[in-house]
Amino acid sequence: MLLARFKNQLKKLVGDDYKSRLYIVGCSGGVDSVVLTHLLYRAKLSAVMAHVNYNLRGRDSQLDALHVQKLATQWNLPCYIHSVDLKSTLHKGESLQNVARQIRYVFFKNIMAAHESGAILTAHHAQDNLETVLMQLIKGVTPLGMPEINHHILRPMLTFDKQMIMTYAKKYRLTWREDASNATDDYLRNQIRHHVVPELYRIHKNMELQAVKSLDLARTLKSVYDESILKFQTNSVKETETGWYIDRHALQHFPGRIGVIQNLTGKYIPASELVKLLNITDVNRQVEFNRVSILFTQHAVEIILKKGY
Repeated sequence: MLLARFKNQLKKLVGDDYKSRLYIVGCSGGVDSVVLTHLLYRAKLSAVMAHVNYNLRGRDSQLDALHVQKLATQWNLPCYIHSVDLKSTLHKGESLQNVARQIRYVFFKNIMAAHESGAILTAHHAQDNLETVLMQLIKGVTPLGMPEINHHILRPMLTFDKQMIMTYAKKYRLTWREDASNATDDYLRNQIRHHVVPELYRIHKNMELQAVKSLDLARTLKSVYDESILKFQTNSVKETETGWYIDRHALQHFPGRIGVIQNLTGKYIPASELVKLLNITDVNRQVEFNRVSILFTQHAVEIILKKGY
């Protein structure tokens, strides 16, 4: 049953030629990525295993890499393992998880380039997506979760719940590694996983699948919202030598005005300042930020990029 559903997901994401594609599967050695790799193996699809050893957990990190290599030999799949001393590559203020993610995806893309084809598969599932939505809410980011497709990165298990994955792993007697760091509260995702998600499941046992349905609707609404902003920009925004000139009257009456400013300025203006900024009614007032100035005149809002940006 899971195999058939997996094939249907790949067909949906890749197209009718999904059987002829090469898949680079990110395999940490944990149960989720082991199940993903086993599904590819059972489906008789061309796959390459890729594992990054960050050397964060001493001997355990080495055992993770050895286990992935063992599975690759067992399933007769090519396997690439990249070893890096992650802590030594970090600069002050950098997030360990963000840097690890960057290293991981550069490695995957290099493998894809070496084979001159393919797609990268990750084993993110419905609970991961629920955790991501909660993290986005906490950070004040639009809660859209993870996309199933992000350029060459595909997440075919994003609608699979964790219990489904565990049942499959036990049925086929798969072996996997447990990352001890997942049991700590060192990261925001772990805190949400250990303390918030269980309470949500207590309220609704299929909370992650309900989230999947809500995310589909949210992405549809976001698409409509984005289209309306682009249409507004076409009609009411003019690019200048120093930035943009926006019809002030049109902006004041446009429901997506915050999105317009965000779209034009990117992350130059803190999200917390946008609402206050758009409530300004003064004329000939200029508001300064690190990289942009916003000038309010009687008929326009002018966004001026500062020199050097």
